[in-house]
This record gives sequence, C-alpha cells and structure tokens, in this order.
Amino acid sequence: MRRRDLPLSPQSVSRNYAYFPVEWWLHAIKMRFSRRSTSRTCPICGYSLQEDIEKDLASDSRSKSAAYTEAIVTHIQTVHPDFWNWQQSKRRLGFALGIVTGALTGIGLFYLLAIVLQVPGGNWGGVIATFSSVGFLVPYALITRRGAEHFRAQWREQGKTATPTFTRPVETTVFETRLAADDDAMVSLATGLPSQLGVPDMRISNVDWKSLIPQGRAFIRVPPDGAVFRNQTMYLAANMQGKLSANDWKPLIASAMINYRKLRPQKKRLALAMAMPVIITYIASWIFLPPLFPTTHSCANGQCAIQNWGWFILAFGGIALFVAMIIVGVIMTQKFRVLSDMETVHYFGKSSLTSSLRKVIQASPGENLNVQRRIDRIERMN
Repeated sequence: MRRRDLPLSPQSVSRNYAYFPVEWWLHAIKMRFSRRSTSRTCPICGYSLQEDIEKDLASDSRSKSAAYTEAIVTHIQTVHPDFWNWQQSKRRLGFALGIVTGALTGIGLFYLLAIVLQVPGGNWGGVIATFSSVGFLVPYALITRRGAEHFRAQWREQGKTATPTFTRPVETTVFETRLAADDDAMVSLATGLPSQLGVPDMRISNVDWKSLIPQGRAFIRVPPDGAVFRNQTMYLAANMQGKLSANDWKPLIASAMINYRKLRPQKKRLALAMAMPVIITYIASWIFLPPLFPTTHSCANGQCAIQNWGWFILAFGGIALFVAMIIVGVIMTQKFRVLSDMETVHYFGKSSLTSSLRKVIQASPGENLNVQRRIDRIERMN
C-alpha cells in the first residue's frame, strides 16, 4: 500500500491558481508574492518550503514546480485557512473580471493589428490569443496579491512567525503506526463500498494523501470533503490525514464514488447532447457565414492580406463559445455533485453525510464556505 511520507519535520506550501481552480493564484504567489522566488517561502508567514519540496521529490517522481505547488497548497490549507477561505470566495469575481479584461485585450489588439496596421491574420492570431490569456489571469492575480498582503500584515501584527505545515510528533513510532492503520482501514473501506453502491467494477487497492494531482500541465485539486480516483488509487486531501475516522469518511467517499463512476453514463449523454449541436452549428457557420461578407485584399508595409469580417466574427465567436462551455461545465459539475449527494443520503441517511461534512469544516476551516454550502443543499433535500 502506498502512503505519503510522514512529515517528520516542518512542511509547507505554495501556489495557485487557479486551478481551478488553485492554479492561478499559486503562480501569482510564486512569481510575485515571494520576493525571493528561489527561496520558496510562504507569502503569509515566510516559512521556507524547501525541505517539504525535497521530501515530496524524494517520495514521488514529479517536477520541482509540481512539488512546490503541492507544498504551498497544503501549507495554506493547514496553517492559513482564513486566507484559503477568502481566496476561494474570490474565484467567481476573478473569473468574471478575467473574461472582461481578456475580451477587451483581444478586441483592442485585433483593432490595432488587423484594422489599423493591417497585419496578415496568420501573424497576429497567436499574439492576440497569448495576450488575451494573460489579460484573463491578471484580475485574479491582482486580487490574490492584495489579499496576501492583507493577511501577511495581520499575521505580523499578531506577532506570529514562520509556522511549519506539520509539527513533528513526540511519539514518532506510535504516530506512524496509527497513520498506517488508518490507511489500511481506508483501503478496506474503499474496497467494500463499490459493491454496496452498485459499481462492482470499481477497484481500489491504494490510498494516497495529496493536495494536488498532476494532470498534463495542470493539476486536479483533491477536495477535503471528497476523494479523487485514478486507476486503482484513491487520493484524499493531505491536510485531512489522521483527522477523520474511517466511519466519518464513509459517506464522503461514497458520494465521490457515485459521482465518479455511477453517474458517468449520464455525464457522457448530457455532454454529447449539449456539445454536438453547438459544434455542428459552429462548423456549418464557417461554410455559410463568410459568403455573406465581402472578401477584401489589402496591402500595407510591404505585406498583403485577405480579409473577411465573417472570419473574424467566427474566430471571436469560437472563443466566446469556449468560455460559455467552461461555465456550463462548472454548472453541470455542481448539478452532478448534488445528484451524488442525494443518492448518498438514500444509502446512509442525511444526518450521516452532514455530520461528516461538519467534521471536515472543523478539521479544515479554510473549506468552511464551500462545505457549508454543500451542507445547506443537503438539508434542503426532501
């Protein structure tokens, strides 16, 4: 059985996001808030993450940047839950402002390059895409920067100093033995749940405690009130290790399993039903829309270009559709989580699930906002 190396000495964190979710602000923290980026310190308390990063690198094959991201997220969730909770509450604002600034940046560059300077489309398309992406990230990065400065000032006013992510246990051997027993209980729980939930083809043989799971060039965040499944490994949030009993985890893992495997056919059908008409219509528009506009030839600065307003409309329309699909995807994700909670209530009862979620809030105060919303939705179920 695989298990995260025990923190025998202080550990820390960094990052985001935005990942989704956490990715955007971790990069903001990494690049801007740490004035000595090579020192890898927490932007709030100044704790050095270097030793934590080295432990992650020694126990797992990953890049140094991935280990840094893992470290900062775990540190902030554990040591600075108030900052984490605040940051989570600003995601929607940052996303909305990012859409506005990204769109305005793209429109402004398009007017300058395509209309004023008449640069051929093949030369400015990548430039607009790059600067629009930067424009999308800037608002959230600035919001996070101001927040980090505020919480750092509060930390210093209270006379607090650099604080490790985890403290070294007095009885190291007993501590290790207890966590190993907890992991065995979690694997046993995850092995028996699938047949009870009607997903017997799901197999879990390992448990691992991580804040983030690398996926391509991005990360998937492991929520403290759920689980993420990859192959036959169940990932649970690193800051929740040793905080809940197997019985407390049971309804939380059950809901995650239902959402991940049992509702998968519904997710695929809904995705196809929503995406296929949009994709077909968009492709057809490239055939029928450009002929409605005149195609012009223009030369400037020794270069000639062919232009059609239909192409520009469809290009920006494609970007708008992409953003719209992301928003719809987020809404659908929330919908399926509600459905999985409803089925979990059917199996284990409403009080069992809400009781476990309240214990998550106690163990991870930084998740108070999101978890409390989930509790409120469950309590409104009939």
